[in-house]
Amino acid sequence: MLENQGATVHLTRTTNSTNSWGPCVWDRGAFGAKVKADLMVSIHGDGAKANGHGFHVIAPVKIKGWTADITAQSRALANSMISGMKASGVTPATYLSSPLSLRRDQSTLNFSDVPVVIVELGNMRNTTDASRMSATPGQQFYAKALAAGITKYVQVRH
Repeated sequence: MLENQGATVHLTRTTNSTNSWGPCVWDRGAFGAKVKADLMVSIHGDGAKANGHGFHVIAPVKIKGWTADITAQSRALANSMISGMKASGVTPATYLSSPLSLRRDQSTLNFSDVPVVIVELGNMRNTTDASRMSATPGQQFYAKALAAGITKYVQVRH
């Protein structure tokens, strides 16, 4: 989707296997700068209580010497992701007061040198979210929503 719009997309993983994991969080964090990316979106599934569902976005807080140079643009990316995903029909997490979480304890965020967010697409313990995340139609639904958020950020930034 993004490539069809002219974007260059780099993935840290080229397969989706239960027998494969990684790379480590500090390698993920450094990945965006390594490939000279303009931004990085780390895609995850949350593990909240089974009765909660929906997505949320995690952005870094300002940490001198670590994230201070990317905090403002990471927050803009987070807000664009939330807006784009909501507009695409993805429900914000029902188990949080806000779809935006600001964290200082996430190595993927702290090791990044490009604007970065973690998107928790859904709750793996919720049967509806888990089914959507693991089936091709649901994965396409999420891919379109992620692309909408990324596109919004790029349009706002330029």
